[in-house]
Amino acid sequence: MQSVSVRWAEPVFDDMVLVYNCRFESEASRMFSDLAIPTVKTHIQWMTDEINSGRSKYVIGSAEDSPIGFVRFARGKYDPGCRPMPNVDGLWSVSLALKSDHRGRGIGTRLYAEAEDFFVGSESTRPLTLVTWARDDNLASWKLFERVGWTRHVVPDFREVVSRTFD
Repeated sequence: MQSVSVRWAEPVFDDMVLVYNCRFESEASRMFSDLAIPTVKTHIQWMTDEINSGRSKYVIGSAEDSPIGFVRFARGKYDPGCRPMPNVDGLWSVSLALKSDHRGRGIGTRLYAEAEDFFVGSESTRPLTLVTWARDDNLASWKLFERVGWTRHVVPDFREVVSRTFD
């Protein structure tokens, strides 16, 4: 079984291009609710602002010393195609993407589990609630989050989500 290591992403070109390539690669891109694909330059400007402002924290995953994907933790963020979630202390939305040649082998589950431990260990706010949702046809994402212990439920006047709270 391939091990996965994680580290914080930095606002540097290599990290931002990795995130861009994983997130906007054609197979991955269609699994996100927001289908718009920005230019690399626009993405780099946006991601730099997200990291520097503290609105988002990115964890880069590597296997065998090679970057394989990322997990993003965003404060009370929302998917542009959905109703905004409240921006409250301790609420973070989660997204992740892997390079296409690492999908379907359990590596995403290992990446997410390592990233979650890394992130939760760095946050002092409690309770800490992580939440995500996926397109209805993105069964791999729903299954991944359920495998790592998340609970699936409906948020009234919003949509079906999976979440996990740390006290």
